[in-house]
Amino acid sequence: MFLTRLNYFNMTSEISGLLIICLMGVFGGFIYSLQKGQMVLPHRENKNSINLGFIANCLFGIAGSIVIFMVIPGDFKFGALDTTQYVKFLATALLGGWGGLQIIERAFSNTVSTIERKMKEREELEKLSAKTQEELSLYMNSSTSARISEREIQDKLANCLPTTRSAILSEAQKVRSETWNNNKPKMERTIPIFEALADVAAPEEQSHQTFGQLGFALKDQTNPNYTEARDNLTKAINLRDLQRATGFVWYEFNRAICNIHLDANFKREAPSENKLREEVIADLRTAFADALLLERLEKNASLSGGDADIFAIKKWLDANNVSGAAIGIGWLDGAA
Repeated sequence: MFLTRLNYFNMTSEISGLLIICLMGVFGGFIYSLQKGQMVLPHRENKNSINLGFIANCLFGIAGSIVIFMVIPGDFKFGALDTTQYVKFLATALLGGWGGLQIIERAFSNTVSTIERKMKEREELEKLSAKTQEELSLYMNSSTSARISEREIQDKLANCLPTTRSAILSEAQKVRSETWNNNKPKMERTIPIFEALADVAAPEEQSHQTFGQLGFALKDQTNPNYTEARDNLTKAINLRDLQRATGFVWYEFNRAICNIHLDANFKREAPSENKLREEVIADLRTAFADALLLERLEKNASLSGGDADIFAIKKWLDANNVSGAAIGIGWLDGAA
C-alpha cells in the first residue's frame, strides 16, 4: 500500500511539474509577443488560412519550455526541489517559453544536421563495405600468389557493415568447401579471412560458423595445425549450443580427427589415455548419430579411396579396441 501511494505521489509530482512547464511556456510566449509587438488576436486572413496571432507564440512557448529541459544538463525532480531549485525550475521554463520559436528552430536544425550527417556516414560506409567485399573476393579467387596480411584484412572488415561481413563469410565458406581437398593453396587464403572475422565481430554478431570454418581450414591446410583447429572447433560447438542451433555435427567429427592426430599414443598405435578416449568416442558418436553426415560418408568415403580421416578413425578404433558399430558407423568394421 505504501509503495502504491509513493508511486502515485511521484507520478502526480511529475504531472504537476509538466503542467507548470506548460504554463510557464505560455507565459513566456505571451511576454515574447508583448516584447515584439505581436499581440495580434487570432483571425482568418483568407478562406484558406488562419493567423493564430499571439496564440502561436504561446504554443511555441510551450514547445520551447519542454525542449529546453531536454537539452540542458541536470535532472529536475519536481517533487524534491528546494526553494532555490524551484526558482531555477520556473526561470528555466519561462526562458524556454520566451525563446520558444528560436529553440524549436535550433533543435530542428540540429536534428536535420544530425540526420544528414548520419546519412552521409552510412553512404560512405556502404561504399567502403562494397569495396572491401570486392577486394577480398578478388583475393580469395585470384590466380596470383599475392597476399594480404591478417592485420590489413582486420582493418578492412572492422569498417564494414555487418551484412557485408556476413556476405564475406559466406563466400569464404564456399571457397573453402570447394577447394579443401584439391586446391589447398587457394583454400588457405580463407584462413586469415576467417581469423579476421572472428576477431572483429562484436559479441552479439559472433557466428559459430566463423570458428567452425576456421577450424576446418586449419585442419585441412597443407601443414595441419591440429591444436588451433581443435580449439576453434570447440568454440564453434560452444557457440552453436549457446545459440541453440541444430546440426553442424561436422564440428564434432573434425574435432575427433584433431584429437586423434594430437594423441601421442596414436602415433605409436597404442591405446589412448582414458580421458581422451572418452572425448573422441563422444564426438564420433555425436557425429555418426546424424543421418545426413553418415550418408555422405558412406557415399563418398572409403579406406581404399584414400580418405585420410576415415583411415585415421579406423586405425584409432583398432588401437583402442572399439568397434565401428559401437560409435554408430558399423560399415567401417568390414572395410578394408
